[in-house]
Amino acid sequence: MAEARAAIIFLLLLLAPLAAKAGAGQTNWLQLPPEQRQILAPVASQWDRFPEAQQNKLLGVAKRYPKMTPEQQQRIRSQLEEWARLTPEQRDRARQNYQNLKQLPPEKRKEARELWKDYRQFEADEASTAAPPRSAPVQ
Repeated sequence: MAEARAAIIFLLLLLAPLAAKAGAGQTNWLQLPPEQRQILAPVASQWDRFPEAQQNKLLGVAKRYPKMTPEQQQRIRSQLEEWARLTPEQRDRARQNYQNLKQLPPEKRKEARELWKDYRQFEADEASTAAPPRSAPVQ
């Protein structure tokens, strides 16, 4: 009995480093350098739940961010804020749409990008022409 217990403990000791290594790829939000936390702030509340692959993609964005133009940086900030506002179901749908888009022939992809660009411009135009909210009369 003592030998079996010793064997189990020995196996656990051997396997412990492997188990620790399995989750080692994910990065805890608090482990990120302050510069990366500032760039990725819109997704801070969700960071620790992101899969390792998504964290790695976002870390790559944060690494390239300082070298981007101000316009590119603004686009990244907007995209992160927009992504953070999505529900998990909406994110899943966005991922599926992206996969579907990747499977289209190049000319159809270009057409879809142009339609999306036109739609986003329409949204921006609508937002800029919307009447400003009325303030309450001063008494």
